[in-house]
Amino acid sequence: MHTMVDRSKRGIRVVCWIVAALLAGNASAQESFGSWQAATRVPAGPDGGQQLERYPLQGTGTFAPFPQDDQPSTVGSPTEADTSSDGAAPNSEGHADTNGSENPAAEEPTEDSDSDETSSDKKLNLGGWLATGYHNKSLPLSRARGDGRSFNDVPGSIELNQAWAFVERKASPEGDLADWGFRLDGVYGTDAQKTQAFGGGGWDNNFDNGVYGWAIPQLYGELAWGDTSVKIGHFFTPAGHEAVPSQPNFFYTRSLTSFNSEPFTHTGVLLAHELRDGLTVQGGWVAGWDTGFETAFNGNMFIAGLTANLSERAMLAWVSTAGNSGLRGSDALWQCVVFDWKLTEKLNYVAMSDLLRVNETLDDDVSLVQYLFYELNPRWKLGSRAEWWKDDGLSFWEWTSGINFTPAERLRIRTEVRHDVGPTTYDLTSFGIDAILSF
Repeated sequence: MHTMVDRSKRGIRVVCWIVAALLAGNASAQESFGSWQAATRVPAGPDGGQQLERYPLQGTGTFAPFPQDDQPSTVGSPTEADTSSDGAAPNSEGHADTNGSENPAAEEPTEDSDSDETSSDKKLNLGGWLATGYHNKSLPLSRARGDGRSFNDVPGSIELNQAWAFVERKASPEGDLADWGFRLDGVYGTDAQKTQAFGGGGWDNNFDNGVYGWAIPQLYGELAWGDTSVKIGHFFTPAGHEAVPSQPNFFYTRSLTSFNSEPFTHTGVLLAHELRDGLTVQGGWVAGWDTGFETAFNGNMFIAGLTANLSERAMLAWVSTAGNSGLRGSDALWQCVVFDWKLTEKLNYVAMSDLLRVNETLDDDVSLVQYLFYELNPRWKLGSRAEWWKDDGLSFWEWTSGINFTPAERLRIRTEVRHDVGPTTYDLTSFGIDAILSF
């Protein structure tokens, strides 16, 4: 017992030293983001105004200069312009995780073996987390503080990234009996604006408060029977290795691919059917990328997916959308493939590749992201990410190495060092640390 306490104390002291070093180093950190020239297009919103720029580079192949973080935003982002908006109000279905299933935003509650499994109150699950972090520099492709071009776009101070709460009832059919479920997620923080329904306007798109905001990234109902389930409403995309919620992710920052070349949410209908053990197919219709319940930009897409266990240690997942993505453009085809391989009991390798082509805007993205995770013990884990992301002929590279420390059952601390390299003279090293407290 004393040994475990001593190790926890030493771990906490290490984290404190890291925080102190980051804060001290930030005073002299240079926030320049290179010398890329030329302007990028700001897509118009449904009302003719400017739209939050999560898709800043579509079809341009050029980049605007990256100013110092203390300079005001010039892109007309709602994150800075609409500071008077009133606030309003995962993730049971997030991106594919390392075991081939979709990332749960929170673990399911443990029930006693003698509990009533069919009781509605036993199926109801409430939870959430607080994620607070610090990073010393804005990450690509952010050009100004709070401009919405990266999750990590508010540098130099400790910020509340996610105050997340959810309520759900899981659909759990038994035998020939069908069952129903639902899911509602709400989030406040600096991350919220990035997961609003900016792809279609309306819904939660204007729930902004400076660099902070509110979002309702999931609100759906579900019906399940036998090996089949159907989800109707607003839900996270089933693709990718990284998720919008902080809790399932190993790293504090996200890859360039997950932010710029993948959707976060869909609104529509998604059907899933387990063909056999270890093989599940999905198909349905969605109103484009990152849309709410209001139609805009004529979003209209088919979505399909497949998850297959190749062996006891390997998994392959594929998801694709095709059609009019809405804000991103029409005649769009996107697919994401994730390969997960558990090399040993402690070592895990993941590879993710995305391909995106939007004929209307000539947006052309391709990427390869590789992850390696190693578990030292239940409290300490190491991870590394290497990424190549190519947008309209211009290549970016990103390397991230991090440590996860779990000093208590519901508390996890993530720290990382990241290096980004891009066109011309772009070269950036950044540091980040955050803490996630679950409830």
